[in-house]
Amino acid sequence: MNKNTRKTMLSVLAAVVIFAALYLGVKTLNKPKVVVGEKAINIVVLDKDSEKAFDETFNTDAELLGELLDEINTDKDDMFEMTGSKDDEFGRYITGISVVDIETGEFWVYDSDNNKVCEAEGFCSGIDMLAIEDGNNFSFNVLLP
Repeated sequence: MNKNTRKTMLSVLAAVVIFAALYLGVKTLNKPKVVVGEKAINIVVLDKDSEKAFDETFNTDAELLGELLDEINTDKDDMFEMTGSKDDEFGRYITGISVVDIETGEFWVYDSDNNKVCEAEGFCSGIDMLAIEDGNNFSFNVLLP
């Protein structure tokens, strides 16, 4: 192996190591900072007229909003209909909530008036990435076309 080939191989290897380190660093930084332990989370579902169709506080040890919605689905006969996978880049998204019927072209969105991540970013991230804290309020609304 000549000197130039060895230098090229070392350069490629160094680039791969740097890329891998950067990837793992960014992935670690983007992980939600979860709060462990019991917490009370309020879930409100608003209909198309912004009237409360559902309002309940849940005691949970779930760390992410998606985990709490899974618990609610167990207790409330699949109240939240979701598509996608927890392992997808953006996680699952909500396609239906049983207490309010929506039409084609309408979508579910959610927000929080006191979740630190939602407030800091100006929006709430995906349900499977959003860490929840004791006392959080989440409001699910129909986004009309």
